[in-house]
Amino acid sequence: MTIQNILTKYQVRQENLLRAIKEIQKEFGSIDKTAIDEIARYFKMKPAAVFSAASFYDQISTKGKFNMVVKICDGANCNTKKSTRVIEEIERFFGQKIDDSFNFKVKIQRESCFGFCAQGPIMVVNDVMYEKVTPERVDDILRGYTDFQ
Repeated sequence: MTIQNILTKYQVRQENLLRAIKEIQKEFGSIDKTAIDEIARYFKMKPAAVFSAASFYDQISTKGKFNMVVKICDGANCNTKKSTRVIEEIERFFGQKIDDSFNFKVKIQRESCFGFCAQGPIMVVNDVMYEKVTPERVDDILRGYTDFQ
C-alpha cells in the first residue's frame, strides 16, 4: 500500500487529517518528510502545519531514522575551547539549528560530556569521534559524510 492509497480513503477535510496520519504511521512505522509532503499536498496544507499536527501527539513518531547524527560536546571544558563556535559552523553547514527535528537526513545535538575533556571540543558523526575540532575543520569533516553541498 502507498501513502497515496491511504490518503484517498479520506475526504479532504480537516477532521480527517489525524486519522490519515495515524493510518500512514501504522503502515510505515513513522511519518517521515515524504509522508508529510504528500499529506500536505493532499489536504492542501503547508508541510509545517502537517508536521505540527503530527508532532503534537506522542503516539505519532515524526522522528524516523536519521541518515546522520552529529553530536558536539558542549560541556564546560569544551565550551571554553569554542565548542559554541563549532556548533554554529555545523548549523551553517546544514542550514538548520541544533535539535531541529524536521530534517530527516541529519540530527545535530548537544552532549554534556564525552569524557575526553583534554581532547575537546569533541564532535561525533555517526559514532566516529573527532578530537580538538575547530570551527575551521567542520566543513572538511562533514563533507566526507554528506552530499549536501
